[in-house]
Formats: sequence, C-alpha cells, structure tokens
Amino acid sequence: MDDSDDRIRIDENVVMPDLEGQPPPPRVYPRLIRRLRIVMWLAAVGGLVMLAGGGYEYHRMQRLGREGKQVPGTLVDSSTLNTGKGRTSYHLVLDYKPPDSETTYRKEFFVDQTVYNQAQQAGQVPVTYLPSDPTLSTGNQQAKGDTEPLVIGGGLLLVAVGIWAYLRWQIRRVMRYVMGE
Repeated sequence: MDDSDDRIRIDENVVMPDLEGQPPPPRVYPRLIRRLRIVMWLAAVGGLVMLAGGGYEYHRMQRLGREGKQVPGTLVDSSTLNTGKGRTSYHLVLDYKPPDSETTYRKEFFVDQTVYNQAQQAGQVPVTYLPSDPTLSTGNQQAKGDTEPLVIGGGLLLVAVGIWAYLRWQIRRVMRYVMGE
C-alpha cells in the first residue's frame, strides 16, 4: 500500500483509550441506514395508500352486494386474453339501462368463464348496479370485493414496522456503547 494515500488520516495527537476487555463497537452503515429509511417511508406510504384504496373498493363492492339491483345487460363486444401460464381473462362490454333512468350505460367487465359463456350463448347477462350510482356495477353474479390490495397494504406496513424496529435497535446499540453501558 502506498504511504501517500490520503484517504485515511490519523491524528497522532489523539490518544486512543485501551479497549482491551471491552466489546468491539457496533458496526454502523450510514448508507444502509439512509436507504432503509427511504424504503421504510415508501413502504409506509404505499401500505397506507393500498389499505385506503383497497378498503374503499371492498366497501363499495359490499354495498353493491347489499343494495344492488339487477337489469339485463346486452352484449356489445367480448374478448379473451391469454394472460400466461394457462390463465385466461374474459372481457365483456355490456349495455345496460336502469329502469328509472334515461341513460344507457356501456361498461367493460372482467368476468369469470361461466358468465362469459352465458353471454356468448344468450347475448345477455344480468348486470348488478347501485341505484344511487348506476356507474358502479358488476357483470358477475355476485359482487365480491378484491382483498388483494388490503393484504398487500398490510404487508407493506409490516415491512415498514420491521425496518423501523431494526433502526431503533441499531440506535440503541450505538447509544449503549457510547454511554458505556
């Protein structure tokens, strides 16, 4: 190693205490801590957004299941999409008109295979809509809310809490060492 390397400077006037018998100082990685803080905040904010959005959508679907009315929906267009690994997604475009409305609504629905086959054969599918908001509707037989955003949001919050706990533990270790405990 070259002696002209000035990246490491040692002040010869500083007397280092004798550390014999003392535990070694805890390792601190400032870059890692900075990055973990960023990940922690992103996970916390993302988790809250996912929980809020997923909870709202789940609530809307539950409300649609309780208060929804059914009307026949006329098939306008249908398509299937191979989403990979043997999975297929079924899409229907349906027109439906609530009985007390002048407006005919056209909406694309993602449905299961039985509803898709029924629409192909009969040309009609029952559409469940919310009378107070006819744009909130489903082409499936039952209105069921998606719980995946809730699970993902909860998982992100757990990651954020885990990182926070690790950072707190790291700070306590350093403080114990500095205070000589």
